[in-house]
Amino acid sequence: MIIHIDHDVLMDFLNQVLGKNYEIVFHDISDGSIENSVVAIRNGHVTGRVLGSSATGKALSILKKHSGNTKNPYEVNYVGIAQNGKKLRSSTLLLHDPETEKPSAMLCMNIDETPIYQIKKILDGFLVNGHSAQDEESFNCDIQSYGENRMEEILLEYPGIIRHMSSEEKLRIIQKMDKAGIFLIKGFVAKVADKLEISEPTLYRYLKQIEKGHCG
Repeated sequence: MIIHIDHDVLMDFLNQVLGKNYEIVFHDISDGSIENSVVAIRNGHVTGRVLGSSATGKALSILKKHSGNTKNPYEVNYVGIAQNGKKLRSSTLLLHDPETEKPSAMLCMNIDETPIYQIKKILDGFLVNGHSAQDEESFNCDIQSYGENRMEEILLEYPGIIRHMSSEEKLRIIQKMDKAGIFLIKGFVAKVADKLEISEPTLYRYLKQIEKGHCG
């Protein structure tokens, strides 16, 4: 059964049920852009975001991973880091247009569990950190800064001189960047092409190879 509901009604309902420690964010990505995509937000004090904020790097990877998944298009209970350093429990649901089956929106929830951690710290004396830093979602920078930082992180994994790299090495670099959702950010096809000393048409050819699965 498919139901239709205004996103503001849904967000108001969730807000009243869950309370002030639960941030609820609605991203409109119907035009294919993730910059300035926040069109509705409740309890923005949790992460410090406002209307017009961009999606996060984690949201980019979810969009990339689940763009064709209409059955289970979500990831739940991953770690988010707020601007003030607080750890959050975050979840994202990717919404698809029923006619085109393309992603049109994202509903995100970020829960400030600081009170729970404070109680746990009192009881246990310490917190067990069993997650990887790569699984964290940061709300501390805009999406352009995320793209720049992630691009440099991936390039640092391949310390060789760019002009001496093989096509296979460049393909692996582009594959990692594509998985991170970097090419969904405006202007990053040109930036990556410049870094790898290749033309933009060449980079698009690499992306076509990756899309077809013609890489390791």
